[in-house]
Amino acid sequence: MNKKLRKKYTKTLKRKKREIKKRLERKQWEEQPQPMFTARNIHYEIAEKTQAINCGGIGAIHQMVLKSGLVHD
Repeated sequence: MNKKLRKKYTKTLKRKKREIKKRLERKQWEEQPQPMFTARNIHYEIAEKTQAINCGGIGAIHQMVLKSGLVHD
């Protein structure tokens, strides 16, 4: 690999590492007067062939916690 190409890859790698570090930083949220998640009307459809996202179950877990009484409105 020549110097010019190596320099380009090094620069790109450093930039990508900075982006990942910034995305993974902990966020300090202000005190919320009400819950940040309010999901009352969640419906799931199941078919033979499905596509999903990795955060698709958050609504179901939220409803389970509310119904179990662990969190009060």
